[in-house]
Amino acid sequence: MVAQSRLLAEGGRPADGLASSEREELMRLRRENKQLKLEREILSKAAAWFARETNTIPSKGSSS
Repeated sequence: MVAQSRLLAEGGRPADGLASSEREELMRLRRENKQLKLEREILSKAAAWFARETNTIPSKGSSS
């Protein structure tokens, strides 16, 4: 019944304009994008931590 509620538009495509393969690809790309953003955030924090540990940059809150 749920599938029937998603009536197909002309040309056999769902009303949102995406074929099922396109919808699957979009979902996959969104998951991948979310994962990459998380990894970038982690790497950024790690780089800042290592820079502070090696005294490459002053620590946060330093008055120098």
